[in-house]
Amino acid sequence: MTLSVRGFSIIGFILLLGIVGQWLGHSAEYLWIVPASTVLMLFVLERVRHPALDIEFQLTAIADVSPGDPVQQALLISNMAQRDCNIEYQLDFFDEISADSSIKRQLVSANSTVTDEISYVPLVLGKIVPADYYVRVLGRYGLAWWHKQIKSDDTISVVPSRAMSNISRAGLQREGRRASKKRVSTGFELLSHREYQYGDSLQSIDWKASARRQKKMVRVMSHEQRIELVILLDCGRTSQLQVGALSQLYHNVNITAKLSDMALQYGDRVACISYASQPLSIMPLNSGNKARKQLQAMLGDMATQKTESNLLMAALQARRLLGHRGLVVVLTDLYSGDMHSQFTQAISLLSEKHQTLIASLDDQSILQMRWKSASHWLDPYRNLSAIEFARERKLIKMRLIKSGANVVTAAPDVLDQVIIKYYQQLRLKSAV
Repeated sequence: MTLSVRGFSIIGFILLLGIVGQWLGHSAEYLWIVPASTVLMLFVLERVRHPALDIEFQLTAIADVSPGDPVQQALLISNMAQRDCNIEYQLDFFDEISADSSIKRQLVSANSTVTDEISYVPLVLGKIVPADYYVRVLGRYGLAWWHKQIKSDDTISVVPSRAMSNISRAGLQREGRRASKKRVSTGFELLSHREYQYGDSLQSIDWKASARRQKKMVRVMSHEQRIELVILLDCGRTSQLQVGALSQLYHNVNITAKLSDMALQYGDRVACISYASQPLSIMPLNSGNKARKQLQAMLGDMATQKTESNLLMAALQARRLLGHRGLVVVLTDLYSGDMHSQFTQAISLLSEKHQTLIASLDDQSILQMRWKSASHWLDPYRNLSAIEFARERKLIKMRLIKSGANVVTAAPDVLDQVIIKYYQQLRLKSAV
């Protein structure tokens, strides 16, 4: 219970009345007892029916969300009492959520519901409860605020991101089978028939179908251009480092989900290996909805390990998975401590036979620190550290390129686009 402004004013008046009564003496000495008894009785009446018991909070259901994506969700506040209620509430967000926990105020009419919009950013994967609620309700007579903590059982499902594209979802039309968007007159798989058009090859005419329809029909065949994509996802100690709102691991999980979703839409085969000091989980090459479901289940269980990463073990496993030349995408941190020689050896091993792309996140806060004006005596040392950090990353990048790999680094909000663009350009050039 917390006294309201009215409650403080009345109690102050009673104290003043008691002081004046002491000065006047005789019968006026006990005048304060009457208002004090009345106020005490009103407090008891307010407490008999705790006003906070009539207030309920409920979040509306939303579709699956992804780590790092801003979420807007409606919060329903219901008043079951027979009177209007002034309420103040604060959302107690859990550690898995990044949000503003400012105090909000509402006037809720009797037996009615009001809607409030809340915004937050989920930071982890899985089923999570966004927040509990601290609420206080002004009593019937306006003397005090009555408190209550409301435990929430509303959950949201946080899953890896999906690729947002305008391409055909032909690659996901059949369970574990491949169907390409490209429809050309030569290929290995019959997709459909269409009417003959000027310029079509005469060899593509299906004479039996033409006889049935009484007009020339040509075969529409799928173009056989299959890319085998293996994604190596670093779950080692450095993956727990924060880059913006999320850790490196969850940024890379989102990138893995988007890139694989794009590849599966094109009908390509995808595999994924998570690793730390050794491979942790392996999804073999597959395509279609079967691969997508396997990958979603695998990414949903990702967690950072407290050991140093060993890319060499994962690279050996990737070579076993790939039957012929494919694309290997390594999502890791370029700053690998004493593991540079082993890291370079793994990249050389992959680049001997496969197209290898190393992708790493740039921490913009560190890069911007290089040229930040000094306002503290430690700032020059921070600037020098940031410059040295950027210089070392550049040297590592050059060393990896010499080993035969392609290296891309970008901010978290654009790295996925850079990787997907690289993948799409490979498909257009048939470079794998």
